[in-house]
Amino acid sequence: MKRRRRKIKNLWFAALIVLILAMAGFGLYWWGRISVAPTAELQNVKMRIEQEKAHYEEKEKSLRAQAKLKESQPELPSVLEDKLADWTRAWRRAVPGFKLADFVRVEEKPMAAARKEFYQKSPRESLREKLYVYSPDKKKFLDPYGGVELSEQHGVIRALRDIDSAVFLIDLENKTINQILFAGSSAGFDGGCWLDNDNFVVVGFTEFRPRKMKPQRIDKGWTIEVGDFYYVPVLYKFSLFKNRMISYYGPEIKDEVFFGVVRKAVYSGLQKKLNIVFD
Repeated sequence: MKRRRRKIKNLWFAALIVLILAMAGFGLYWWGRISVAPTAELQNVKMRIEQEKAHYEEKEKSLRAQAKLKESQPELPSVLEDKLADWTRAWRRAVPGFKLADFVRVEEKPMAAARKEFYQKSPRESLREKLYVYSPDKKKFLDPYGGVELSEQHGVIRALRDIDSAVFLIDLENKTINQILFAGSSAGFDGGCWLDNDNFVVVGFTEFRPRKMKPQRIDKGWTIEVGDFYYVPVLYKFSLFKNRMISYYGPEIKDEVFFGVVRKAVYSGLQKKLNIVFD
């Protein structure tokens, strides 16, 4: 009986030892996980933070480089001097040293939200095609002479100018025509060119009245402005992607010089280039 009790006691003792050892091993296992897991997780978080930091530093460096490059580039690319050579040459007759780099930004705004109309080429356009300015991919073109009517007499193409003028953008792919500029008698348009398939330029002129001019009352309450009248060359830069238009003004000249020198030179250049007689 005593042996049996001693055997049971030994078994309980052995079981207790095994249980204690198991609990100790289990505790050590979880202690290792608790102590190691946070360290590994913290290392992963630290690595991700370093990667994000490097990414944003590289992005900031790229943005600064782009901003610096943009500052170093003129708003009006030098290639325009070649593309608009006839127009700048006409103005240079009245303004020695005339160059587009001296133009001043006046206004930036969205492109005119005029209603686009359906465009279908007409056989009567064969004469007018001389005036069109096509984009590099030939999918669009400008008609900068919306106020000019053409007619052919005895093999000579003659141009009759209206008092108003306009510029039209024609999209051949979408078959639309859109009036993007309009001017009354105090302004007008002399042509244009494309920088790429998305950006283009239109040039012209507008009347300019200095602030020093003072109103003078005349009969029946009407007023006029007294003083010298001036005209300035205007350059409109368009971006189709951004749907924006920026206007630039050049140096002003007196009206008699503008009409006596610049306009004659502009029409003379167009006549030679397009083989059209301007009446």
